[in-house]
Amino acid sequence: MESGNYRKSSRIVAAALILSLAACQKGVPVECSRRESILGQGYVVIVRNKTDQVLSLWIESKEQRRYFTLRPRDSSELGWLEGFHFGANSTYSIGGEGFSTQAFSTGDG
Repeated sequence: MESGNYRKSSRIVAAALILSLAACQKGVPVECSRRESILGQGYVVIVRNKTDQVLSLWIESKEQRRYFTLRPRDSSELGWLEGFHFGANSTYSIGGEGFSTQAFSTGDG
């Protein structure tokens, strides 16, 4: 009985630790916007680095996940040529090492 309570307590402590670490992560310091695609259909998502540091990030949509790096205050455009098909209200997520994942929508402009 006592070892069962110990295991249960250990799992509770481990879960609390994981949740607290996740809560301490900062949101991704980027700004996202969109423009109409010149080639193909839909939109191109523009991701801007709002910091003075290099960011190693990923973007994920229904179609795929792609890794990319942004130099300080630089931006990257992702759309049809990169294999993404963003419509008027498409959702996508951006995350990176040391940052929590953040959801965006092309409907946000």
